[in-house]
Amino acid sequence: MAILNALIAALAFGLSAPLAKRLLDAVPPLFLAGILYLGAGIFLGLVRRFWRRRPATGRPLTARDRWILAGVVLVGGVLAPPLLLWGLQRSSATTTALLLNLEVVFTVLLAGIVFNEHLGLRIAVAAVVSWPPAASYWAGRRVIRRSRPAPPRSPGRASSGRSTTT
Repeated sequence: MAILNALIAALAFGLSAPLAKRLLDAVPPLFLAGILYLGAGIFLGLVRRFWRRRPATGRPLTARDRWILAGVVLVGGVLAPPLLLWGLQRSSATTTALLLNLEVVFTVLLAGIVFNEHLGLRIAVAAVVSWPPAASYWAGRRVIRRSRPAPPRSPGRASSGRSTTT
């Protein structure tokens, strides 16, 4: 069941950029980010209300935990959604989807550097496999730029850009 849930989450995440791109034609990015989070909050509120199993309680939050939680909420919940949608508004959905692959790489790096988590071989391999789609996007853009023919010059202009007529 856990694998099925992960696949459904991956499908939903993969659909989010193209669907959000379509919605950005009708509403501004900040408004859409708010609507998306409102919908997620309502859904999670309903799940919490009707879910029969209650989550296990953990240890109480320390002062350090509260600062980390505040940072996660600020960056992941307040700053990231509008920035993602503003970027999506200015680029294609496929470009944004490819660049979203870097989220895995940066998350792994932050876990290792900031939280001193052990990054085993499986996690390192997963991070390494995740970045080539985004890297291929940039490499492809360079190849396309270099392979384009130079624009045709107008007949009355010399190579220096000055007019050759007297």
